[in-house]
Amino acid sequence: MAAAIEHAYRVFSACPPPAGLLDVCMRCCVDPEVALQMRTLPLRPLGREHFLDYNFSAKSEAQPAAEIQSAPFPTG
Repeated sequence: MAAAIEHAYRVFSACPPPAGLLDVCMRCCVDPEVALQMRTLPLRPLGREHFLDYNFSAKSEAQPAAEIQSAPFPTG
């Protein structure tokens, strides 16, 4: 399991974080500081809380393709 996790970090660390604001509701779902951290911190320091906030937040009906394609977030 540890080897699989390390492999995932290697693969996803090659993906740049989104350049612009995340397509999430920062009024009620995601704290602006958390959204900033997701765009600026390397993948390893991000915790499960970051991804829970992101995945369960309100988003646009159609998310921007650039966010999904460049983000190191689970998309499936």
